Amino acid sequence: MKNKKALLWLLIPLLLIFTNCIQVNTKVIVNKDGSGTIEYTYIISDNFVAFMNKMSKEKSDKPDVDLVDQMIAEGIPQKAAAYFGEGVTFVSYEKISTDVGKGFKGIYSFADIGKVTLNQNPMNPDAKEGQSQDLKEYYHFQFQPGNPATLVIIQPKKELSKDQDSTPQKEAEISDDTLEMIINLYKDMKISMQVTVNGAITETNARYVDKAASTVTLLEIDFGKLTEDKEGFKALMKKNPKSIGEMEKMLGKTPGLKMELAEKVRVKFD
Repeated sequence: MKNKKALLWLLIPLLLIFTNCIQVNTKVIVNKDGSGTIEYTYIISDNFVAFMNKMSKEKSDKPDVDLVDQMIAEGIPQKAAAYFGEGVTFVSYEKISTDVGKGFKGIYSFADIGKVTLNQNPMNPDAKEGQSQDLKEYYHFQFQPGNPATLVIIQPKKELSKDQDSTPQKEAEISDDTLEMIINLYKDMKISMQVTVNGAITETNARYVDKAASTVTLLEIDFGKLTEDKEGFKALMKKNPKSIGEMEKMLGKTPGLKMELAEKVRVKFD
């Protein structure tokens, strides 16, 4: 039981980033007139659900909970439209199942990419209506129509919150047994954010670009790759990052971690 308590305390910082131990992919698709759609895929791993149900049963005999059905019953796919900014409307959703877990894929539309905001940290599906997200690091967009059209993606500002300071924090001590439990729980987690333009990319300063797919990757964190190097992952856990922005410092040193560094990413397409 002591090991489980230690594990939960070590997981708290990353659970603030990756609520419900998930796989999240956000893809913003932009048309030549600045309108477009957002595809939001949210997967809760079976591994995490089993872990949470086991922990719950140690306290009571409550039946197992299907977190995805619970989210859908609460209208989370529909409510998520507000998460993406002004003028974004819900279109549809579908339940999905993968070899990792279950979730939903939501489709949302917008008329003006300039009004879309994209939080670098995944949304908290358990937040009550009107409750703000704890970690706000937003991408903003600017758009100029034409031939070629120009899309500018503005990076989130990295600012210290009121309860943060520059005082170095003591690194956590992590035993090998605890590390194994963390790896087993987190190995299926992945987050990615991409922007796809409906046309051919003619010019861009993006760090990660797939011209064949007309897509730039703003962020990708793959825990499957991160946990392949146990010592590297242990070092990451000891650093105790509390937001995506703090993980930026580890870019280039850790496999499975991609992050766009340019303050403004410009994409021209026709």
